[in-house]
Amino acid sequence: MTKRLFHGTANYSLKSFLDNGVQKRYRSYLDKDAFCTATKFQEAAFFALRKTPINDLTQTGIVLEFQGKNMVKEIDYTSTEDKRAIRHESEIAIFNTNKIKLIAYWKYDKGWKRICLN
Repeated sequence: MTKRLFHGTANYSLKSFLDNGVQKRYRSYLDKDAFCTATKFQEAAFFALRKTPINDLTQTGIVLEFQGKNMVKEIDYTSTEDKRAIRHESEIAIFNTNKIKLIAYWKYDKGWKRICLN
């Protein structure tokens, strides 16, 4: 599979992603470590906005855009959802983070603007 994937996060997290790469976390609903992404930009944008500090709206969250290449379902990723979530999130859980590359990020400034990396 070659696919664009999105991840909404706080704007200050960009430096960590650039310096340290993608970090997986334990997901109890999968019973394993994974990095959560979405196939839909709008889904990641929702999470980016949730990561915006209410006391400083100038620090709007960002959406990271990844390119996934040569990914094999159930080995490198799976489609999933956290049944405890309030809404359906269309999640793609990445198990092999070496198969994804951060290619751009999106910042909100009177609309979402794509900023290419490299």
